[in-house]
Amino acid sequence: AVTYLSYDDLVPLSLQISLKESGQLAETRTFFDWKTKRASYWQKRITKEKGERSNKIEWDLLPYSQNVISAPYYLRVFKLEPGKNLAFRVADEGKNIVFTGEVLRREKLKTEIGELDTVVVRPKVTVDGVFKPVGDILIWLTDDDRKFLVRLETKIKIGTIVAKIKSLERGRE
Repeated sequence: AVTYLSYDDLVPLSLQISLKESGQLAETRTFFDWKTKRASYWQKRITKEKGERSNKIEWDLLPYSQNVISAPYYLRVFKLEPGKNLAFRVADEGKNIVFTGEVLRREKLKTEIGELDTVVVRPKVTVDGVFKPVGDILIWLTDDDRKFLVRLETKIKIGTIVAKIKSLERGRE
């Protein structure tokens, strides 16, 4: 998955997802036109059973909507205190949904880059398809002013996804 964001406005400009798994290939692209407040989504899917299919959807965008990849990073704009509930918009596949989440706790997390002070957030999102969660999604962000995403885990229909930070490099000035 690749997404591009507007640095100034903190909104997504595009999202591309390429998926290769047993029995199917899929490519999706979403473009966010903030001048017209419209989004367009295109998908092409190839399966052995149904062959090649594609579809296109356009819909109205709501202000400051995120996409499914930018949403965990957008969490960084909030003050994250245990017990706090969060909500913001996510635009995905022709739908405008509300991402809600709860800040669960502070936690020391051992990682490949050392032990980190983190804040754990449990989002509540509805996702269809292969990556549909079947249990809680948990997101660990560093408990500092940078709020780096350092861990994400969820159970899905075909197993468990665990994403862990492996390295962190200072950006150019």
